[in-house]
Amino acid sequence: MSTGSAPDRGRITREQILAAAMELLDQRGLPDLTMRKLAAELGIRPSALYWHFPDKQTLLARLADRIIGSAPKPPASSPGTGEGLGGGGSAARSGPLSKHSGPARSEAATHPSEDGGAACPEAATHPHDSSEDQGASCPCTAGTVPWENAMRASADTMRARLLAHRDGAEIVSSSIALGLTRLPLTAMIHEPLHRAGASAETIDIAARTLGHFLLGHAFDEQQAEAARALGVEPALPQLRLDPASAGAAFRAGIDLIVAGTAVRIAADHP
Repeated sequence: MSTGSAPDRGRITREQILAAAMELLDQRGLPDLTMRKLAAELGIRPSALYWHFPDKQTLLARLADRIIGSAPKPPASSPGTGEGLGGGGSAARSGPLSKHSGPARSEAATHPSEDGGAACPEAATHPHDSSEDQGASCPCTAGTVPWENAMRASADTMRARLLAHRDGAEIVSSSIALGLTRLPLTAMIHEPLHRAGASAETIDIAARTLGHFLLGHAFDEQQAEAARALGVEPALPQLRLDPASAGAAFRAGIDLIVAGTAVRIAADHP
């Protein structure tokens, strides 16, 4: 592999490359995010990029890290793999519409906290006032238990992050499949599930199931948006993913996972 010159290497930083790559991704989509086009955006030779990233997939993995955001690592005593969805996680999913994926969008149904914490899953129906007490509970979680809140909020937070960037779900999925990144779901839901009496196996299964559903649903949302941008209608109208109801459909799926987790927790303590 050829390498860049010292001047090129010296005047560009890893941070600048990642920032430019994210901007190019959001503007043009994953298929147009090539090393050559990225170098052109930065005004350097393509070979200079390889001083900072050994290959394109490593660059994409670091973008995936940024998309899903940072999260606290699980405690040393954390059961299971601690990966949420990693290692042997879901395979990358791609389709012919990837090249035309729609622009990045924010998800109104969620509002992740500024510190990257859990989100309220019903923000669209009762947005929090900025003057509210930071410790106040969200009304959408009334009547639920802490571990249920943690699972729902973690799923909404991660979905918002995936949908905030064009082709975000595809990039994260492929990076997980190659073992280059992971969803931090185990770290996000471990403590409340552990306190509820969930076994190590139950926590691991819950995190992995949540991750698979999360990535699949976000991928379908982004592909459906790409199809709409092209004016393409699904061959089977009943399979059309209505953007107005996508959030509700997602939460219905999460409710099913939460219900299944409750059954597992009960089985852990016969």
